[in-house]
Amino acid sequence: MKLPNFEKFLGKLTDEQIQSIISDAMKKCEDSENFGTGGQVSAISWTISLELLALYHLWLAEELSQDG
Repeated sequence: MKLPNFEKFLGKLTDEQIQSIISDAMKKCEDSENFGTGGQVSAISWTISLELLALYHLWLAEELSQDG
């Protein structure tokens, strides 16, 4: 099975989705102030990674269902 190109996924992200992910990450950052800069960077990275992964899985499932 050949997976769709990741660039295709990135091209499907809307400005609204990107802004929502960034907004969620900034909220997590604010909640992590007590952990210092390292904790804030970790919170931002974790949040963005998980939200992008969730969107990717939804997109991938849709792409694969269309192919077969």
